[in-house]
Amino acid sequence: MKKLLTILMATVVISGSLTNVVACKKGINLTNNTPDSVRMLSITSLNTNMLVRNRVKIGANISQSDLKDLIKLLGLETSMNQSINGPSLGLSFRVVLLANQLLGNISASVPNYQWINSKLQWQSSRWGFNQFLRLSAERGIASNASAWLPTNDDFSLSVTFLDSEKAGWKGAGNPKYARVNINKRIVVDDKGIVDVPKSNADAVWVLPNADPAKLNAAITVEHSTNPQTQNRGHIYQGFVNSSELIDLQDIFDDSITTVPSSVFGYTPSVVDLVNNMFINSNIVNKVLADNQAEIEDALNDYLTNEPIWLGSKVILEDVKTRLRNQIFLMMFNGMLNRYDNKYDYSDSDLEYANQIMITIWEKVRSAVYRIKELEHLEDVAKQRVLVFYESLSDSQEKDRNGELTSSEISAIINELRYAIKISRENGTFGSTEDDIAAMSELKTNFYYSDMDGRNHEIKSMANLSNFGANPSQLLNIGYFYQSLDPLEDNVDKLTYSPDKGKDQWSTDQEFISDDGFLNAFYNDRFNKIYPEIAKESGWGQGGNDKTVQSEPFDLSKLGDDTDYSDEDWFAGAGYLDQFKVNDNNKDEISIAMMARLISDGATRQLQDAFAIGFAGGISFDNYYQGNFSYSFEDNRKDDDEAFLTLITSENFVQLIDLAKNTGKSNLRDTIYDSGLEFGSAEITLYINNSFDSYGNIRLQDKPSLTWWSLQDSSIENHSFNVILNIDNDKGSKGALINYWKSWVMNNPDNLDHKIPPLENPSG
Repeated sequence: MKKLLTILMATVVISGSLTNVVACKKGINLTNNTPDSVRMLSITSLNTNMLVRNRVKIGANISQSDLKDLIKLLGLETSMNQSINGPSLGLSFRVVLLANQLLGNISASVPNYQWINSKLQWQSSRWGFNQFLRLSAERGIASNASAWLPTNDDFSLSVTFLDSEKAGWKGAGNPKYARVNINKRIVVDDKGIVDVPKSNADAVWVLPNADPAKLNAAITVEHSTNPQTQNRGHIYQGFVNSSELIDLQDIFDDSITTVPSSVFGYTPSVVDLVNNMFINSNIVNKVLADNQAEIEDALNDYLTNEPIWLGSKVILEDVKTRLRNQIFLMMFNGMLNRYDNKYDYSDSDLEYANQIMITIWEKVRSAVYRIKELEHLEDVAKQRVLVFYESLSDSQEKDRNGELTSSEISAIINELRYAIKISRENGTFGSTEDDIAAMSELKTNFYYSDMDGRNHEIKSMANLSNFGANPSQLLNIGYFYQSLDPLEDNVDKLTYSPDKGKDQWSTDQEFISDDGFLNAFYNDRFNKIYPEIAKESGWGQGGNDKTVQSEPFDLSKLGDDTDYSDEDWFAGAGYLDQFKVNDNNKDEISIAMMARLISDGATRQLQDAFAIGFAGGISFDNYYQGNFSYSFEDNRKDDDEAFLTLITSENFVQLIDLAKNTGKSNLRDTIYDSGLEFGSAEITLYINNSFDSYGNIRLQDKPSLTWWSLQDSSIENHSFNVILNIDNDKGSKGALINYWKSWVMNNPDNLDHKIPPLENPSG
C-alpha cells in the first residue's frame, strides 16, 4: 500500500505539469462552450498519427496485488465483494485504468482535446463504480456505456480495446487497437434488454436476423452497419460513432508501472465492458474437460450417422462449422449441468459461470431466432422452433437460479440440436448449418495426425485427402474457451482424438477418421484408378493409358436381318433422330453432333467402368496399399459408393471433345479426316458441378456445347483417349463407316463434307 501511495503521489506533479504544458500549446482550443456536435466531430478525426506525434503513452502494467491495494484505496473493496459484478470488475480493473488513462492523456497531450477532461469529470459525477456495482450482471454491463445518460441528446465517451481480429480484447497479451467511442442514450430493463422506442435511434443496432424486441445490451454487436464505422471491430448497443482505429504499437508501453493520481476521479463509463470485461472463464474449460467423454461420444455419433462428404470444392469452413456446433452443444449441456453435485465446482466458479452464461444464452437465443425466421422451414418445423424460442427466457431464469432438472436440460439440448439441423435446407446445395458458435469465445483448432503421430494443422481441403479413404490421417480437434488462466493442466482433456492409440495398419478396427467421412476426391480416381480399370478390362492400348470406349449408337438395334442396302436402315434404327435433323434430311448430319454422341457414350462408359470395378467385378489391390479401392476394409465400400453417386448423377461429369486451353477439337478433326474409321482421339473430361459437405450436388444448366467455359479455371479437367465402338460382329461397323462416307465425308451437299486437298500446280 505504501508503494502504491508513493506511485500515486509521484504522478500528481507529473500530471499537473502535463496540463500546464498543454495549456500553452498553440491552436484552436475547443472549450466547454463548444457545441456537442463539434466535439463529437473532433473525436471522429482522432487517429494513430495524432497520438504518436504528441507522444501519448499508456501502460498501467501494475501487479494484481497492487490492483487489489488500489481497489481498497478507492473504497471499492466492500461493494465489489457484495456485487455479482465485483469479481469480473476486479479482473478487469487494468482495462479500467487503461481506458481512463488513454482519454486523460489525449486530453493532456493532443491539441484541441482539453475538453475531454471536463467531459470525464461530468461522466464520473453521474455514473460511478458504486452505481454500476449495485445493478444485476446484465443490467450493469448493459447500462455502463450510455443507459445512465439523462436525455437522448446527451453523449458520453468510452474506449474499446481490440485484438488483432478486431474483437474485444479479453486480457491475453496486449491489445492491438484502441477506439474512442461516442455513445448516445439507450434505455434497458433489468435483464439488459433495450427499450427501442425510448432509446436514441442512432444508438440501437439491429443486425440482420436479430429480434428487435430482444436486443441485449450486455452482448457484443459484431460490427456497425454504418459504412464509416463498419470495419472498426466489435461494438455494442449505445455506440453511434468513433475515432479511427488507433494502432497501439507505438503507444502501448509495458514499462509504465505508475497509476495516475486522477484515478480517484475515474469512471467505469469510460470502459467498454461489453467487449473488454475480463471474466475468469476457466470454469468453462473445467466443464469442457469434465465432459470430454460426452463430447467424444456426441461427435462419434454425429459423424457415424451424418458422415461428412469431402472433395476439392467442398468448403472447409462448412466442415469445421458442423463439428464446432457439436462441441458447442455439449459445452452448453455441460454448463447447464454445472450445479450437478458430481462436479463440485467452487462458489466463485459458479459466480463466473453465471456471468458467462449471460453471453452463451444470448448466442443460443439469437441463433434460434434466426432459425425460426428461415423461409425454407415447413410449418410444423417452424412452429416447433417458435415454441422452443419462446421457452428460452423461462429456461434462462431457471438456469440462473440452478433450478433446471436433468430432463429439462436434455429437452433444451435436443431442441437446440434439432434447430441447428434444420437451419440448413435439406437437399439444397450450399445450404449450411447456422454457425451458433461463431460469436462465442469457444475456440477450435483442427489437426490431423500422420502415421508418425505428428500433428498438422488442417488449412485446406487437400489436408483431408485421405480422410474416409484410409486411417493414414487421424482427426484431432483442440477446443477451449478463451480464458485468462493458462490451460496447461487441461490440454489433454480439451481434445477430440477418437482414433488415438489405434493401430493404423489394422483392418480389424473402426476409425472415425475413416467412417465419419465420405471421400469423393476425383483426382486419384481418374488419374490412377481408372487407368487400372481400363488396363484390366482390356480397353487400354498396351499400357496404363486412360482409354475409354464409346458406343454412340445402340448396336442391339442392328442384327442379321438388317438390310444395309436400304438407305433408310440408319433412320429405322433411330440413329438419324439422334442428330436432330429437320425432316429426316440426311444432308444435315454434322460432325459436331457426332462428336457429342461419342462424348456422351464415353461418359456412360466411364461411369459404368467405376460401377463394375467397385462392385468387385474386377480384382484389384486395396487403394490403401497404393492401388485401387478407397475402402480400407473389403466389406466397406462407403467412399466408393459416394463417388459413384456423384459421377452417375445426371450431367455431373461430361466428356467433351474440346481441349480446355485452346478450344480446339482433336476428336472433330479426327472425324473430319477419317470419318468413323479411326483408332483413338483425345477427349477431355470436365467437372463443372460441385457438391457440399452433405453430398448435395450443384447441377448447372448447360445451354450450349461450351457450358464448361474455357475461361473458368476452377473447372477440373482430365484427358482421356476415346475409342469408337461401332462393331457388333454383324456387319454394323462397315455399314456405319460407309454410311458416314456417303452422307457426310463425300457428300458435297453436307456442310461438313471433306474438301479434297488442292492439286500440286507444278504437277
